[in-house]
Amino acid sequence: MKSFQLKIAGKTYEVVIEEKEANTAEVSVNGKTILVEIEGETKKVSKPAVLPKSLAASSFPKPEPASTGGASSIQAPIPGNILKIEVAAGQEVKKGAVLLIMESMKMENNILAHRDGTIKTIHVKVGDNVLQGNTLVDFE
Repeated sequence: MKSFQLKIAGKTYEVVIEEKEANTAEVSVNGKTILVEIEGETKKVSKPAVLPKSLAASSFPKPEPASTGGASSIQAPIPGNILKIEVAAGQEVKKGAVLLIMESMKMENNILAHRDGTIKTIHVKVGDNVLQGNTLVDFE
């Protein structure tokens, strides 16, 4: 397993090559695992390569800004995959109640209510991949 930090258009990405067989590799980018196919021969680069505009950081989805004090929504604290949703729209919850369960880097993380309230909107569904800062749940 090899780990790299890549800087693309000023934004840093954590890239981990987890497994490599023949012409395929399992690669994790900021916690999201993808299977990639390797074409041709691998070459060492002595100077930074210039990326095509289609791969510039501006082409990647940007996380929504996190809310601050008195927030009426919950944002993803880390990138991950939604495993289970424990609440429904219109449901009343108490501070500390488990709202949903996310998986990140093969670990389950409980996302908790930050205050007492009523669930207004759930922005995700089971199986969704989210980035850090994406809105998960809105409160009324």
